[in-house]
Amino acid sequence: MPKGEVNGYIRAAVEMGYITAMPDGLFHPNDSVTYAQIATTLVKLLGYSDEDLTGYWPYNCLSLLENLNVLDGITYKPQDGVTVKELAVIVDRLFKTRMKNGSEYFIDTTPNFKEVIVLKTATVDSSMDQKRIETDNGVFYLDDGIFMPELGYRYTVRTEDNIITAMAGQTLSYEKYSVKEVSADAVVLNNQKKVRLNGNISYYYNGKTIEASEVLGVLKTNSSVIIASRNGSEIYGVVFDPVYSAPKIITASMTGDALERLYFGKFIDRNGKKINPSQLEVNDVVYEITDIWGNNGYVVVYDNEVSGEITNISPNLMAPESIELGGVSYQLDSSFPVEKINKSGTIEVGQTVTLFLGKDNKVVDAVLSGTGENDNYVLVLNAYTEKSQEIENYGEKLYFVTLLHTDGSIKTYLAKKDMSALKGDLATYSIIETGEDYDTVSLTAVEYLPRKTHEIFKDERKIDNLYVADNVVIFNMINNVYGRNSDAEILKWSDLPSGKIEASKLKYIHTTGDFMDIDVLYFDNILDEGIYYGLVTDYRTEYKKSGEIKTVTQTITMLVKGEEYTYETGEPISGIIKGAVLKLRMSGNTILSVEDIKEPYVTSDEVQASDTSRIRINDTTYKYHRDFAVYQLRTDGTYKRVGTDKITDENTKSVSLYLDKPLSYGGKVVMVIIK
Repeated sequence: MPKGEVNGYIRAAVEMGYITAMPDGLFHPNDSVTYAQIATTLVKLLGYSDEDLTGYWPYNCLSLLENLNVLDGITYKPQDGVTVKELAVIVDRLFKTRMKNGSEYFIDTTPNFKEVIVLKTATVDSSMDQKRIETDNGVFYLDDGIFMPELGYRYTVRTEDNIITAMAGQTLSYEKYSVKEVSADAVVLNNQKKVRLNGNISYYYNGKTIEASEVLGVLKTNSSVIIASRNGSEIYGVVFDPVYSAPKIITASMTGDALERLYFGKFIDRNGKKINPSQLEVNDVVYEITDIWGNNGYVVVYDNEVSGEITNISPNLMAPESIELGGVSYQLDSSFPVEKINKSGTIEVGQTVTLFLGKDNKVVDAVLSGTGENDNYVLVLNAYTEKSQEIENYGEKLYFVTLLHTDGSIKTYLAKKDMSALKGDLATYSIIETGEDYDTVSLTAVEYLPRKTHEIFKDERKIDNLYVADNVVIFNMINNVYGRNSDAEILKWSDLPSGKIEASKLKYIHTTGDFMDIDVLYFDNILDEGIYYGLVTDYRTEYKKSGEIKTVTQTITMLVKGEEYTYETGEPISGIIKGAVLKLRMSGNTILSVEDIKEPYVTSDEVQASDTSRIRINDTTYKYHRDFAVYQLRTDGTYKRVGTDKITDENTKSVSLYLDKPLSYGGKVVMVIIK
């Protein structure tokens, strides 16, 4: 602690009368504190003055603390130094010692310190903030670096604005009971022991105190009970309901072996009947129910689902709480993947969906009706390797994959080997092992189409000569970015453009049934999201050599939407010149890559007509793209963004048009350069 801070604390303690100087008139802040010194301070903290003490110092102070049980069981001499362990015990006891007036405990006089019993955390309610704890003394949040406290335990905490900045467990002992069943006068535990609960202590349940006579009535299989004792005497108890896991929906990709491994030896209740893991069915909603310590789990299965057209999503798409089908509203469970509504837009009003209902009849998931045969398709957004931090396999390589599913959900799995070669690719998957944190999948790459052009007939719901199924899943890759999740999405048929599409856009088609209807499509940025065009105003290429290592860096300065951008690459772009037009892939304000150098689609010294939405040259009319820009080459060799009125200015000598794609594919003007 800085010297200035120490002086401040000493000055405050002196002014409050808690400490005095040593015989030499100094305080010696770096010396260890003795029992004699600490006793003097503690009795003053408890409200006693010299007039309240009998005998000689320091024995009068030490004797008082012994009578108050603050020093009970500690062997010491007045001039002995106090160890950290002994000090912790003394401070803990001090907090529970009554002040001189007897009306309150010392802890009640220190507003920043509180005594709390932990009644609820995210361990028993997964919808809670991970740092929130609910106690018998209010709701608090854990500061960074503060450990998660044990449920049912009592702690002394230091708080600042309801943030716990320090925490210490109290010197209590605890009995932990995991309930199997309740008889008339006793509780049978999962370890087969029987216990009778103390009827003379206070109990807490669901954040409130309850009478001891009510406890047996709230206990269920896998309820948890914690009984706290001090010096062999029970002082309070806390009761917790069984803990439900996050719901898991059984999919066709889960193999029988995987289900056996996941639920082997566990009691499974499906509609009141005991079943084996292999009898679980596709779309079953499965919960594992344990005590608060994650033990003695059994399984409950719900097979309730409803289908229909979505008539409303309330209160709004960004914060959905319920989905309405045909006038009937269904509440969303806290586990529902809301990104299907507020991010990917997979689920929206007017679509026909199937809702899967879990505990309390709440919606745990939703899928477009009719999917099933194609739900084993995934887009590999990322594949990476990490070293395990778990004790049992510390340092072992773990292979992860992040997948975009047909329902718009994004999930991360383990793989048996490095799958980085599949990043950005479409694949089929199956779950081969289920795990507590991650399931393990196998991936099989699909075979892409030969490179050729295609045509979309939106009104007829056709691509080329093939009809498109109602349950088609359309994957669209936006940016396959190195080092992080690729940007991709699930599109609706109505999102697609109509007409011819370039050869590189459609990568995969899967057909089904006798009519060969299309049920899976994979596009490469069919909507040209994140595609912009830059006009090169300057560039330089630098070559460096360090020993045997040669490096090259190309720096390009360009105008994009009228703003200046700089792009650096270690792979120089061949053929680049000042005035070149580049096709760019961007994310926000960052240039990710240069896709191509664009050539002018047409150049002319005569413009037949021009306005703010289109231009006519050589008897052909071209429409402007929504993000088009007009640049004028000035006499000093620089470029300036100008308005469309300059196109027909009498000083304009030539006009060059750059299109996003050929006119026959619906191309529009993205850039006009006038000279």
